[in-house]
Parts: sequence; C-alpha cells; structure tokens
Amino acid sequence: MAVKAEKRANGFRITTGRTPGAEQEYIVRGASEYDTAYAAVIAQSEGAVSIAGKVCIRQSVSLEELVEGRAWLATVSYATLESSQREPGQYASSFSTRGGTQHISHSKETISRWSALPQVFKPKDHKQAIGVSKDSVDGCDIVVPVFHFSETHVFDALTPEYAGVLFRMTGRVNNAKFRHCEKGECLFGGANGRQRDDGKWEIDMEFDALPNASNLKVGAITITSKEGWQYLWVEFQEVEDANAKALATTPMYAYVERVYDYGDFNQLLIGA
Repeated sequence: MAVKAEKRANGFRITTGRTPGAEQEYIVRGASEYDTAYAAVIAQSEGAVSIAGKVCIRQSVSLEELVEGRAWLATVSYATLESSQREPGQYASSFSTRGGTQHISHSKETISRWSALPQVFKPKDHKQAIGVSKDSVDGCDIVVPVFHFSETHVFDALTPEYAGVLFRMTGRVNNAKFRHCEKGECLFGGANGRQRDDGKWEIDMEFDALPNASNLKVGAITITSKEGWQYLWVEFQEVEDANAKALATTPMYAYVERVYDYGDFNQLLIGA
C-alpha cells in the first residue's frame, strides 16, 4: 500500500497578529514507521503558506500514531520568517534602560550639615565627600544611566577564527563610533551562539553603553572629560576648616583611569 498524506478536513488553523502562524493537520496512511510517515508529510505538505499578507514557512512536524502500523495524525506548524529563521544580514535587537550601579565617593551637593553641639562643634565641610571617617571615605552606590542592548545576528557558518574574535573582543570598549555610541561609551559584554537545523548560526551579542561626561565636579575640582567606561577616583586630604575650627577630609586630587582595552568593533562583522 502506497504511503499517502492527505489534508484533514477542517484541520487548518491560523493565528493572526504581530507574529502570524498556522497549523495544518494531515492523515497519513500506509506508513508502519515514524520515519516513513514523516517523509510523506514533508513531501506532500507546502513549504510555506501566506497568512495575513505574511509568508509563513514550515517549522516543525509532529506525529501521533492513530492505528498501529497503519495511520498517523500529523500536524505541520508554520511561522513567519521574523519569528523563526532569519537569514544572514537580518538581525533582531532588544534593549533595556534599567541602569547600572556605580560606587561614588562624593555627592553632587551637600544639602545640609548638622552638629550635636552646634554652639561648640560646627559641622565640617568635606566638599561633598560621603561617609567620611578618620581613615577613609566610604562613599555609596547609586544607579547610573546604562543602556543595555543586545542583537541577534545570523551567520552561514561559525569559523574558529570568528569564535576567537568574539572571545578576544569580550570586555573591550569601542575605539570609534558604534551604533548610537561615541568612542569609549560601548562595552562588548560577550556572545552566545547556537546552530540551527539548517546549519546556520544565530549569535546573540550583548552590549552596555555608558555616556561620556564632561565638566564633572568633585568638590572644587573640575574634570573636563571622562569617557563612559573610564574610572574616576579621588584622593582626599585633611584641610583646616576655619568655620568648624577642625580638619575636614576634602577632595584634593582626581584621577581618570583607563581600565578597559579598546577594540575594533568592525571585527564583529555586524556593521557600525
């Protein structure tokens, strides 16, 4: 008996909306094995259907044995290209502005100063230093504007050379303008890859953007420029506070350090 896969009456279902899709049921007769039934469905079902003006391609086939060695119920699922398999050159992106945490040693402004015995001990002016003790400045953690974004890119193949590029570029900042970021603002957080059934590779790439800054104030010090991922730290000294008649821990020097290497993001092969 020849193996046949016939569309089941009233067995076509569609889903409309942002990511339309469809399912078509088939009755397969004459197949004693799963592989034979599957091959018949693939041979006799459409590779793509049109739903709501969008092309949906065949994604998967599920089989349920109805009569042992004689009949199967097959369900063919279709999905849009956007929600299933992107082609090389196409990519999807997502983002978050939830921010990041940064440790600071000084505030933007001291709102008020108080003393337990104001007639005897005036509050010291530490020039916005936070958490000052005899031997240290503790500072505090704050949320700063970090733009987290990721992109999923499709490649025909993943070569060892390109895998090495992804490895070596992780933890580097852009040495030139990239996407919406100026030099030094974007940090490459790394990549995750997976191979599809068609042999192509989908690679998720993670980025964090921190804005460059200029004319930052630290007490009486002005830092004219600092790239986003450079590190600012402050050296303090005890200086006489004439009003309090005591020594106050005061920002005296500020340093901007480069803590990440630059990287050429063109090597990621995803455009600028």
